[in-house]
Amino acid sequence: FLFGMVAFLINQIFYIISFFLSISSYATFNPWVLFLLGPTLLILIFTIPRFLNKSGDMKIPVLVYMVAILLMHISALIRLSTVQGLASILIFIGSISFIFSDSCIAVNKWAGEFTNARLIIMTTYLMAQFYITLGTLIIALA
Repeated sequence: FLFGMVAFLINQIFYIISFFLSISSYATFNPWVLFLLGPTLLILIFTIPRFLNKSGDMKIPVLVYMVAILLMHISALIRLSTVQGLASILIFIGSISFIFSDSCIAVNKWAGEFTNARLIIMTTYLMAQFYITLGTLIIALA
């Protein structure tokens, strides 16, 4: 589990870098992005303590990964607020799908297995990769 988490952590770091590099230095920040960040922060505020308490010796890796995925989501939000267009919307949707997929993994591992967990986790993970890749391709081909 730890090796998989490290691999996904590296992936999140590359996404963060990629999202920030695609923002123009002339872009202006739109404050409405804080409204979109609110629900994510509320969910994390309520889930982080619960999962950290149940993660045992994985507390630090889990916390580091949670911070990384939050930063990835924030970087997608900042991109959405500064670079208008379909690519930014797709990348933002992909970041939400990633958070949902990883939250399902955490619930399934530490709160109790649930029906169709693997299907839901893989579907939302593939959606995340698809939307982020499609958004990135739109940027690259523009």
